[in-house]
Amino acid sequence: MDTILSLIGEKSADALFIMKRRTFIKQTSEMAGGLALLPFIPGRGGSADQDYPITHQHLWDLERFPLSWVKPPLSKSFLMDDYREAVENQNVVKAIYMEVAVPSEQRKEEALWALALCEDPENPTVAAVIRAHPTDSDFESYMNSFEGNPNLKGIRYFFGNEEEILLPQVIKNIRLLGEMGLSFD
Repeated sequence: MDTILSLIGEKSADALFIMKRRTFIKQTSEMAGGLALLPFIPGRGGSADQDYPITHQHLWDLERFPLSWVKPPLSKSFLMDDYREAVENQNVVKAIYMEVAVPSEQRKEEALWALALCEDPENPTVAAVIRAHPTDSDFESYMNSFEGNPNLKGIRYFFGNEEEILLPQVIKNIRLLGEMGLSFD
């Protein structure tokens, strides 16, 4: 929620949040795109009677990032043109890029690619949640390499087990995210 608020405007304790969910099942590519409708914030950036939907998006370029998890029926790249087609006529005006589990050695390349998407005014991508490993000893250095990028809103990581969450390195690195104003998904 904080990521969305930071994208749309200032936090307000008395803000009215209207939660809406829609399923975009217009075609198979929509499901492949992993679209998930996030909360609406009424009246932000426009008239008070209009809602502005935001989705998160998963885009993947199999020529750039060979993904071991991609198998039929998702055996092709899903890029911005595919995303645009998937959300056509859906009143989606902004999107948050969500990492797609590229191999660890390519996570920085994916992050830079996603952040570049955010810079392109021709597409709806306005923010990115990238892959980072809070278990890594070089986590702080990795995150500092993105310091000051207004389009980076957080990281996503899947823990292998419950014990990992309590590792001192992980606790230190999650605190660092908070200090940087970034979310952890």
